[in-house]
Amino acid sequence: MFITQTNRNLKKYFDAFTHLVYPIICKACNGVLDEEEEFICHHCLRDLPKTYNWQIENNRVERLFWGKVEIQHAASFLYFTKGGIVQELLHALKYHGQEKVGSYLGSLFAGEIKDSSFAKADLIIPVPLHPKKMKLRGYNQCASATRVLGDGLNLRYRPDLLRRKSHAESQTKLDRYSRWQNVEEGFEVVDESEIMGKHVVLVDDVVTTGSTLEACANSILSAPNTKVSILTLAVPMPV
Repeated sequence: MFITQTNRNLKKYFDAFTHLVYPIICKACNGVLDEEEEFICHHCLRDLPKTYNWQIENNRVERLFWGKVEIQHAASFLYFTKGGIVQELLHALKYHGQEKVGSYLGSLFAGEIKDSSFAKADLIIPVPLHPKKMKLRGYNQCASATRVLGDGLNLRYRPDLLRRKSHAESQTKLDRYSRWQNVEEGFEVVDESEIMGKHVVLVDDVVTTGSTLEACANSILSAPNTKVSILTLAVPMPV
């Protein structure tokens, strides 16, 4: 008993020393985290700009898809602005190997929407990366958030059911029409029998024009009697 308590105390002191020498940085503001904080500091957590549009019918994200593809529901968790804390989090997730940021944000998002219509779907699928980009990055930045959202909403996580056919160029600097051309017919369902008659939730990190999600949704809706809803971690702040 005494030895066990001594070991615990030694571990506590060692962890404190390690934290002092190698401080863990907030992924949003780059400040030093306290020992009890994870990924982002309490200040940034408190200031996360939530959209709450999952509580609004015909919200701004849903309107992106009007007249383009039939979806059941759509919502984004956070607003992002250039240089803001959400952009910093997304950059850490997408470009700096911080895959756990996706899990963290997915967990927060799931807590917000666990009693919503999204929890009544059947499957949840991340927007897929092309294998070349997957090999380059090492992971799909949407996958960790999608997996945790699936756990929180009790939906089956099936990343294997949708794949990208073409290696689209980066969407970052393309206009709406160019984005649509870039991804049109770029996705396909791997096994149609697995989604027939199912309500599928598609997940992406960010929605801007909605062209990528539109292409994914159209591929899924090509299977008989399917429905699609959409979730993203972020959407640009309205101006």
